[in-house]
Amino acid sequence: MYCTVPVRPQYAVHCGMALYHAGKSGIGKDRFFLYHPCMIVGIIGAAGYAGAELIRILSSHPKADTLALASVSRRGQSIDEAYPNFLGTAGVRQKFGAGIMESPEEVIGKSDLVFGALPAGTGEPYAKTCLDRGISYIDLSADFRFDQDEETYTAWYGVPWQYPALRRRSVYGLPELNRDLIKALAAQGPVIIGNPGCYPTAVSLACYPVVFDKKGGKPPPCAVQGNGAPPSAG
Repeated sequence: MYCTVPVRPQYAVHCGMALYHAGKSGIGKDRFFLYHPCMIVGIIGAAGYAGAELIRILSSHPKADTLALASVSRRGQSIDEAYPNFLGTAGVRQKFGAGIMESPEEVIGKSDLVFGALPAGTGEPYAKTCLDRGISYIDLSADFRFDQDEETYTAWYGVPWQYPALRRRSVYGLPELNRDLIKALAAQGPVIIGNPGCYPTAVSLACYPVVFDKKGGKPPPCAVQGNGAPPSAG
């Protein structure tokens, strides 16, 4: 058994909020995040584990003013029914009010930024809708982690891409590796960010200094010792 949705939604939140600081005024219905902090953030797949974690993290984010929740399977229900622990959390309740989960289309229509917390192979139509409406989309599944390599994606997940052209506006959202590319794409308009999974993140960051060094460059600082010593190269 394996998890098709990564268990590091906090990484997606950090990356998603950062992309708005990298862009320019006009992204997302002309309500650019840097200048208009009262932002409506949509979560599609809010009733799942990763969706619930996004709710918890975003509820304390100072620039996420309102959370709009969507669920395909539990539309019309309150998020409290799925997660009673949200009942007594004042900060969470303040962000989503009654917490009634709507359809993905309704949430996209009112949001400035959308997170997709869906199984692999199901989120592409929502990503396309977001781009068509001028909204950035942050995907927690594996759908946008493979750049242009549809063959490898299909081999692992058993389905082809529905909208291959979306990859022209998508980026693997690991800032340590793709920070400049994320900024460049965000500066051009709405972007799709493929949130990295937990295991791929660990492996990529562990291997990167070695690969970087073999290319003839100096490896960046990669560790901080437990005794408080400053990081050093190598």
